[in-house]
This record gives sequence, structure tokens and C-alpha cells, in this order.
Amino acid sequence: MERDVFMSATEAQAHELVDLNVEHDLKVNTSGGLGFSHVDNLGKYLGVPLLHQRVTKETFQYIVDNMRKKLAGWKSKLLSLADRITLAKGVLATIPIYAMQSTKIPKGVCHEMEKIICNFGWGKTEEKKGLNLVKWDYLCKEMKNGGLGFKKFDCLNNAFLMKIGFNLVKKTDHLWVQVLRVKYRWKGKLPISLYEGNTSCLWKGVCGFWSMVRDGVIWNIGNGASVDFWRDNWIKDWGPLINSCTKPKCIPKQHVPLKDFVSPSGDWNWPILNSVLPRPTILSISAYKPPSVHDRVDSARWIWHILVPQKLRVFIWLGLLDRILTNENRVRRQLTTDASCMICESSLENIDHVLRFCTPVVAIWIYVIKVEMR
Repeated sequence: MERDVFMSATEAQAHELVDLNVEHDLKVNTSGGLGFSHVDNLGKYLGVPLLHQRVTKETFQYIVDNMRKKLAGWKSKLLSLADRITLAKGVLATIPIYAMQSTKIPKGVCHEMEKIICNFGWGKTEEKKGLNLVKWDYLCKEMKNGGLGFKKFDCLNNAFLMKIGFNLVKKTDHLWVQVLRVKYRWKGKLPISLYEGNTSCLWKGVCGFWSMVRDGVIWNIGNGASVDFWRDNWIKDWGPLINSCTKPKCIPKQHVPLKDFVSPSGDWNWPILNSVLPRPTILSISAYKPPSVHDRVDSARWIWHILVPQKLRVFIWLGLLDRILTNENRVRRQLTTDASCMICESSLENIDHVLRFCTPVVAIWIYVIKVEMR
């Protein structure tokens, strides 16, 4: 009996997946000779589909089906609105999270799952047409802001993939990080772009948000060997200095370490910096201690880990991406025709002006920052 159970379990796992370009006769001979059964799909591993074809809505239809199976076991007619909200947040909304942590879920699937939760919350069924008292976007606001704290699945999925991207930068001692770095030809500490050839769905998802991961990483300067002077985000409020360079044609394509801009005396190489950067940027650099060979190695930190209120993290994040609605950005989005500052009547209200150079802002900085730190 034990032998029969063992053979049955072994045979159940003896499948082979053959490339679509392989001839039919060769498939049959290989399957018959090795005792394998030919399949078109290898199924799941640890609850997640083994993806070897193009991802479609049907690939993750099982998540939607699981949510509907949960609903089938609940008698929504007997539940109050508060009960339905509790079940929706505590059960339905958690079903797709496991799969979302490693794969980009199609937007159509995310919208369908949100629709299921919304319909259940408002008591909608096939027999009964409920009424949406509050729109979904408002339900997704934090409870302190009047919402119910639901998460938009597409945004949650993006956050999971961005977290993987940051872990690829930070957790270099983890085996899975080392495997992915070697497999997909990772170059440097924080590469400008990632290899996008014939890759897995996980890697494709990380590549899709890599630019946002780079924008969200802030460097702690040590010996200056790993940080790219021009392309990495190492000065607060400025972003990559390549955007501030007065002579962009002089910037080489390869990695330029921060330590190359330190003079033999250990100070910043001011003649070189003054020749390629504007005065405001030079003043910001002067607030940073030049890297030294005796310092620790450079390290990265995620902007969302800064110990400040969440609204400040979001504001800093938008500032780094230059997405704050200054008059310059409002003109770009055709929301106004005047890009000047209404407070000090400057000719251009951009992110630098709002945070650093507007007359009232300068007065605030003078009041806040101690004289010895200026």
C-alpha cells in the first residue's frame, strides 16, 4: 500500500512542459520514453502560478473566483453595513495580497476585485440592486480623512513591486537578491536601468517601476565610491544633479563616483564644481561633508522610512519627482497661463523657488537653521 501511495504521488508530479516550437512527434516520443505526461501549464507553486506565457486576465481569474466563493458562503442579507465592511476589509481585501507580492496583476483583474468588494459592501447581488452611497475613491481614503481605509489593488500591487526593487538595492546579503542580480546582469550599486530582455514576470514588474524606486532612494554618503555624482539622489531637495548641470555635454555616460570630486586636500574640488553647476546647487553641496576613504561604505535608504509624518513623506516624494503643483507645473498642465510667484512676484515659481528661494521661505530658513549650521 505504501508503494502504491508513493508511486501515485510521484506520477502525479511527473509532468513536462515543452516549448511551443517543438514538433509534435518529438513531444510524444519524449513523454513516452521518460514516462512523463505532457501538459500546457505547470500549475502553481506555493500558491502562485508558474508563469511561462503572456500574463492575461485569465491567468489570475482564480483570485476573482476565490473571492466569489467566499461570498457564496456568506448570507449578506443578514449582515449589517458595518458587518459587510468588516468582512470586506478583513477577508476579501486580503485574498489577492499573496499573489500581488511577486507579480504584476493586470488592471482589469484589480478593477474586478474592487467591484466585488464594493458591491458586497453596499449589499448588491444578482437579485438586488443596491445603491453606492459613497464612491470607491473616497472609501480608499484613510479613516482619519473620512474614508474607510480600503486599498486600491493596483496601487498596492505597485507598492509591493517597488519594495522588491528597494530590497534588491539594500539586502545584498540575501540569497534571492544575489540570484536575481546575477541572473539579470545587475551592474553597480543602483543601476540607471535594468536588463529587460527575456525575463520573468517578477523582473518585468520591477523594471516597470525602477525609475520610481531610484527616485525614492536617498544615499547616505560614506567613502563616495558607490554613489554616482550625477545620476544618484544624494542631495536633499535637488534630485540627480544631472538635471542641474550647466554643461550637460561634459557628463560622461559611465558611472562617476562622488569621490572623484574631492581634492587631494580632502575638501570639495570647488573649481570643477563651479564650472559645471549653478550657484544654488554649489551652496547645497557645501553643506555636505566630502567623502573620505576612511569613512564607511555608501548606503541607501528608502524615503518612506524617514521618521516624519506620512504626509511629509508624500510631500518629499512629490518634490523629488517634481510633481508638486507649482505654477510652473500648472502652466505645463494647462491649468494656468502665469508661471510667476504670486507672493514675491518672481518670474518663475518652480520647486526650488517654493522650497528655498521665495522671500518668506528664506526668512523661515534663517529663523530655523542655526548660524553655525549655515
